[in-house]
Amino acid sequence: MAGLLNIGTSSLLLAQKQLKTVGHNITNVNTEGYSRQRVEQETNIPEFLGSGVIGTGAHSATTARMFDQFVTNQLRSATSGYNQFDTYLSFAKQVDGLLADESTGLSPSMQQFFDSLQGVTDDPSSLPAREVLINDSNALVERFQNLYSRLDELQGGANLEISGTVDELNGFSKAVADLNAEILKTEVLSSGQPVNDLRDRRDELVRKISEKVNVTVIEQDSGSLNVFMGNGQALVVDSYATQLAAQKDTLGTQQLKVAIQSPTGVAIDITKDIKGGSLGGTLNFVSEVLQPAKNYLGLTAIGLAQTFNEQHRLGLDLNDNLGQNYFNESAISFNSDSENKGTGSISAVYTVNGLADIQPSDYTLRSVDGGANYVLTRQSDNLQTNITAGGSPFTLSVDGMDITINAGAVAGDEFLIQPVNYAAREIDLLVKDASEVAAAGAARSFIDNNNFGQGEITPPILIADTTDPNYLAPTDPNYLQPFNIVFTVSGAGVAPVADQYSINGGAVQPYTSGTDIDFNGVRVQISKEVYSGDSFRVERNNGGVSDSRNALALSRLQSTKLLMSNDADYQSLYAKGISLVGGRTHSADINYEAQRVVLDETSAKREEVSGVNLDEEAAKLLSFQQVYQASAQIITASNTIFQSLLNAVQ
Repeated sequence: MAGLLNIGTSSLLLAQKQLKTVGHNITNVNTEGYSRQRVEQETNIPEFLGSGVIGTGAHSATTARMFDQFVTNQLRSATSGYNQFDTYLSFAKQVDGLLADESTGLSPSMQQFFDSLQGVTDDPSSLPAREVLINDSNALVERFQNLYSRLDELQGGANLEISGTVDELNGFSKAVADLNAEILKTEVLSSGQPVNDLRDRRDELVRKISEKVNVTVIEQDSGSLNVFMGNGQALVVDSYATQLAAQKDTLGTQQLKVAIQSPTGVAIDITKDIKGGSLGGTLNFVSEVLQPAKNYLGLTAIGLAQTFNEQHRLGLDLNDNLGQNYFNESAISFNSDSENKGTGSISAVYTVNGLADIQPSDYTLRSVDGGANYVLTRQSDNLQTNITAGGSPFTLSVDGMDITINAGAVAGDEFLIQPVNYAAREIDLLVKDASEVAAAGAARSFIDNNNFGQGEITPPILIADTTDPNYLAPTDPNYLQPFNIVFTVSGAGVAPVADQYSINGGAVQPYTSGTDIDFNGVRVQISKEVYSGDSFRVERNNGGVSDSRNALALSRLQSTKLLMSNDADYQSLYAKGISLVGGRTHSADINYEAQRVVLDETSAKREEVSGVNLDEEAAKLLSFQQVYQASAQIITASNTIFQSLLNAVQ
């Protein structure tokens, strides 16, 4: 009877625990990260009798949570991938829409600018046409500046995302470390029984970490979880949580960097090691979409400013003055890393006539050994150029830049070079007065009416290439001074066909039809047959208010491929930037959809293993209730038998 009573009691206690567990499951059906629990029961030690062995009931061995480590790891990975592309796509769509949209993009303003320039070409003496050009020039400049400002705002938004994510990661990591300590202490006190709810809470925190950054999790024999990110940087080890920091880039870029605090207190930049999660997505967006967009926009701006200015300086305005710079031209930005140990420095300027070589990219220059050896890295494609500086200062020409390196760097010192990053911000309109638009050619040519030959002379152009030996600076007293070209016959010639010429009575030079004739900074070509005594005159084009030669040359710049190795004009270069952003946005959209499916499938797998099914739990509730009632009947039966025995012996 005592054995029967013990069986009934243990069965009653077991059923009671099962009912509590089912009730706990039902209560936590909507608790995020909760894993369904189940009472694992075992038979009691049997009783050995002379006639054999008889069972003594059952007891609870442990309360297990329905948990699959492989599925949990898959869920973390899928969560990290999904949040990476979700964040990346969210930012990238804004840039794509900004650059490609007709109401916000550059192309409509650029086209309107050249349309109004064509109006000046058609009627160069018209002040209203010139005023329209000035207004549309201002609109184009404002569009450049507004686009840069919007991209800059997105950079600020990305920095806020980075800073906020780092703060969240620090909070989650600290909570995981605290739970590691709490779980270890509690499970020791409970003789090794798992603390399921605390473990669920810890796993959910790790999942939240995986939303921010890709993680690797290793469970120790003690039950603690060690959490690693990037290339093995520890976030949590036992009860210690590493603190991250969002800090300004020491190279001077606008992007925040992510650093990890070492045990010695030194902050180590781990930005390049971060992968996955919303943090990885934000960092990838900045490097793959935002910075290239700024650089393509900037190269378009500096390309327009330099080429338009160069041509504008070759014409005359309505006041008979040579054209001035039409747009403001930005300079190359360069910085030394604030953590450099040496005294080395650099400077950079655009190479003369090197516009076609400028690339839409930032560059870093790193000292290899503190001596003459450096590595220049183009950030857009990670192309590295090894440099051996021959003396100090040493100047190298690369990608349309002349970079000067001054000695004093130590190994590891870095420098940042940004040739076009700020160009869209810095571009501005310098010509404010419509009469100062240099639409006319600076010089004009005449054929003497008394010429007998058929010689023709081209409209004069100014020599703009400063490396040309015939170039004259506008400040030179001979610049644009009038000159006469007179043809004669040499001793070996056959009169009357001329085979030589002199300028202003100077030295005689051989004549070849169609070759360049340069003088006083002006270039012409004379072709066809000329006779001895024929003459041509070149002079400054004062009063040429109806001349539109320079305006026409300015208009032709719209379709002239002067950028990116002479493979792109202004608008096609801008279109390349749009295409790059659009392509990466589209790729991110595809990856986002794929990761969403993976996450949904993995979440469903986790739900199958660990989720609470209310119908199943309700059935268990009825079953365990019946077990509880039956167990009570065993106790009642044991009591009845005991009372009958007592009555029999009274």
